[in-house]
Amino acid sequence: MATLLVIGGANAQNNKDKKEKKTSKVGSFLKKTVESTTGLNVSDEVYITMESGEHKNKIDLGFVGCYGDSHTGEVYMVITAKMKIDRIKVYISQHSAATSKGKMYNIGDNYNNVDVEYMKNIATEVNLDVTPLLNVPNSVTQFEDVKLRVQVGGGTDSYHFHNVPILWDVKPE
Repeated sequence: MATLLVIGGANAQNNKDKKEKKTSKVGSFLKKTVESTTGLNVSDEVYITMESGEHKNKIDLGFVGCYGDSHTGEVYMVITAKMKIDRIKVYISQHSAATSKGKMYNIGDNYNNVDVEYMKNIATEVNLDVTPLLNVPNSVTQFEDVKLRVQVGGGTDSYHFHNVPILWDVKPE
């Protein structure tokens, strides 16, 4: 009986390996297709880090998209924000961005914030178009780091979105 369990387990593992290989081939094909048609490097996914971690138990942020206008050179992100505490207002603004070659872009003298009312445990979409990054040429297809400033209840923390692809001349839905 023990032999049958070992053989069955090994057979299940072989089937799992075959499925993973098939999935990776499809994923590789999709990656190549997206990269060849859009020019975007999709090998690295967007991930988020915090500078101080002050808001770790207060708010979760997520990435929706990054949009650029090739005529004005303005680029802004759309994110989601989900409050973990009973706080009604949060202030969020883009601050700066950097490319893999070290080229920096910022919001200039625009110190506006997105001031949105939130409800606890509900992810809300936030459009940061009031604080766009300025003078970004449409030859830039990805930022290595986009820095956001987030203020919750008087405390401020910086969030960094890494590997952010830019969609030029596309409007968020």
